[in-house]
Amino acid sequence: MRVGERNAKGRGVKPMLPKANSTICACGECGLEVKTPGRKYRPGHYAKTAAAKNDHRQARFCGEVRLCPVCPTRFRLKPSAVGGRRTCSAVCKSIYTYQERAWAGCSLQQRCLVWMREKRATLAALARTVGVDERTLSRWFETPGRALSMPGVKALAGLFGISESDAIDELGTGGLSGNDRKKLNMAIAAAHLPQPGTEARRLLAQQAGDANARYWKEDLGDPGPIVSLEVLAEREQRRSATDGAIQRIAAFTARAKTPEGRVVSRLMGLLAHSSQPDRNTINTWARETVDELAGDIPWLDVGWVRRRWRKYLVRRQLLPKGGRPSDRDACTFVREQLAALETSGDRLPYGFWGDVEREANRRGLVGHDGEPRSGQGWKIFWRNHECPQCSGERRGRRQTV
Repeated sequence: MRVGERNAKGRGVKPMLPKANSTICACGECGLEVKTPGRKYRPGHYAKTAAAKNDHRQARFCGEVRLCPVCPTRFRLKPSAVGGRRTCSAVCKSIYTYQERAWAGCSLQQRCLVWMREKRATLAALARTVGVDERTLSRWFETPGRALSMPGVKALAGLFGISESDAIDELGTGGLSGNDRKKLNMAIAAAHLPQPGTEARRLLAQQAGDANARYWKEDLGDPGPIVSLEVLAEREQRRSATDGAIQRIAAFTARAKTPEGRVVSRLMGLLAHSSQPDRNTINTWARETVDELAGDIPWLDVGWVRRRWRKYLVRRQLLPKGGRPSDRDACTFVREQLAALETSGDRLPYGFWGDVEREANRRGLVGHDGEPRSGQGWKIFWRNHECPQCSGERRGRRQTV
């Protein structure tokens, strides 16, 4: 019996049994002993064998090869994803989904799809670019004949470089925006309503309420409109006739006449004509605003105007949220490297960020601290960076649909 080392508590000695006959690793290349009795291979050595390489080669060709209906790009699906997935990436999935939902006669939706294909962007990226809620655009695609409200029409017209009247004509709703259609529906409903206070008016409201309750509590198929136009018109008239509505309108009017309200109103008017201004343009707007309002607000200065504008510009991603300033040179450099890739999918090739690091060092590009960025540093910068110029580029970032 050999003398062993002291145990964990340092008490005495611990006897050790004679070491069993060791087994040589079965890979046939290393000639080393296995670490654990009963094992055939050392850790990681089974992958060197011909049987393991053959199994790996066969596993690579499992599944199904498909052609993306959007790119088109050939991609391989693993067996578990053969039944559901149709596109090669999340961007193509978004384009394919809304391409199927787009309804005939709406040229503005086709412009959106063309922009998404050119920029390799999802509908969420389009919504962020124009400053419209993604759910608004999604419902617009999903509901045939649905009219888009004027804020959305103005934003899309500015993005595509067309006039608002042309954008309304391309909606395919007979030259009516969402605001116009709402006013028309209210006028039609009010013209056919019974007089307030009559029995017919009361029964009409009760029938609309009963239909709404049956729709949610019972499975009656398609009961028609959940709430009729007559009930909507009655609610609108009742709401506009209350003191609360009058007080809210008065509060909005009073706020619009304040210095902050006038400054913000001017910003919204400028953004309606130019939705993607740079910092120099924003500074020019601020100076012009001070000059225009100097007669009524003599104490107004550019700094005060910029501070009141900041939250609205950040909301539209025209200014960073805070912290370090946006590095536009680094953004342009990464987009140039992405454009030079031969692949069109969302997955970047192996070693891409190492190549970016070497090219950046050759050009002398540095980070905010004045030091060259590593490959991992460039990867983290691109993942967290946001600006209007690269909002549609999703390669190397977390994918959202």
